[in-house]
Amino acid sequence: MDSNQQFWLYVGLKFAVYVGWCAVGLFLVRRAVTIWNSVGFGFLRLAIGIAFGIAIFLVGGMMHLNPPAHPFAVYVSVYAPVRVVEWLVMYAILHQPTLQQRGPSTSLTVPWILGGVVVSFLADFPVLLTYTGAEQFLPVGRFLC
Repeated sequence: MDSNQQFWLYVGLKFAVYVGWCAVGLFLVRRAVTIWNSVGFGFLRLAIGIAFGIAIFLVGGMMHLNPPAHPFAVYVSVYAPVRVVEWLVMYAILHQPTLQQRGPSTSLTVPWILGGVVVSFLADFPVLLTYTGAEQFLPVGRFLC
C-alpha cells in the first residue's frame, strides 16, 4: 500500500472513530443522536484535529534534526494534553444550551473526554506501526489529527 492510500485510510479511520465517539457524546450530553449530527460533529472533530496537528507539525518540525531517544514518550507527552483540549472543545460545543434538546448529563463529562483521548490514540496505532524509525515517528515527521 502506498503512502497516499495509507493517508486516506488513516483519515477514514479517524473520521469513523470520531463519528462514533461523537455519537456517544451526543447521547450523553443531549440524549439525542442522529446519524447526521454524529457525522457533522465527527467532521468537526476531524477538522479540529487537523488544525492542532498542523500546528504541532510546524512547531515540532525541526525535531527530526535531533530525534528523541524515546519517540513514543514524546508522542504521548505532546498529544495527550492536546487531545484533552480538543475533546474539551468538542464537549463545549456539544453542551451549548441553545443546541441542547434535553438536560445535559455532566456526570460522564470527564470519562467521555478521557475516552475521546483514548480512542484518538487507538486510531493512531495502525499508522504508527508503519513507521520505520524515529525520524518518521511523531511529532517529528508527520502530523496526526
